[in-house]
Amino acid sequence: MEYLQGLDLDQLVRRHGPLDVARVAHLLGQAASALAEAHAKGLVHRDVKPSNLMVGACGGVADTIKILDFGLVKSLDGVTDDAARTQMVTQAMTVVGTPHYLAPEAIRRESSLGPLADVYALGAVGYFLLSGREVFSGPTAIEVMALHLNGEVPPASELAGRPVDAGLEAVLRRCLSKAPDGRFWHGRALATALEALALDGWTQAAARAWRDEHQPEASVGAGEIPRTQLAIDMSARRESRAPGAA
Repeated sequence: MEYLQGLDLDQLVRRHGPLDVARVAHLLGQAASALAEAHAKGLVHRDVKPSNLMVGACGGVADTIKILDFGLVKSLDGVTDDAARTQMVTQAMTVVGTPHYLAPEAIRRESSLGPLADVYALGAVGYFLLSGREVFSGPTAIEVMALHLNGEVPPASELAGRPVDAGLEAVLRRCLSKAPDGRFWHGRALATALEALALDGWTQAAARAWRDEHQPEASVGAGEIPRTQLAIDMSARRESRAPGAA
């Protein structure tokens, strides 16, 4: 396990407001690359959302993304362990309560749920990072899910109330295609598309300056506990559950 300290993306946006477009592309690209590694191992996260994406410094590199909570992870070969099944049942009500990042096929509970559902969720995360608002919202979970199934994706600039790079918006809208085959086919393809945008304005120097300015948030005073998480090495976890493993 890895000890992490920082903010998840939900906390980051709610405390500091919507992010610069270049920073959004930078963070989403990292998340897409990390998901690509899981996808390459035959795993789908299925619960990608801002609160499951943590940003902090790692190895001296600021603004490093870590993906948390693989509790709903699904193997593409259909094998799910008993603990995962228990969490799926437990989290069913949570999914109903927080439907803002569910792909249409997840809402329909299709058995063929794959990496494209994670790609969809990252597109929805991108809208939140740009605007501080979910791509679809409504008074009830059912209405939000209905919009994911049938609603038209609003322009990112309209939701954010400011100009958004046209290339980034096109990438996010492709992620949010209702039809899975209209999306980037894999986390790696999405990461490549984001890198190709080559958006200026968010460098390591800028990331370090931002971290230095807001570093007091991470300091611990009397009686305070910092925001921390444990990230699980999924490859090690999977090997440990292989047939014959102790």
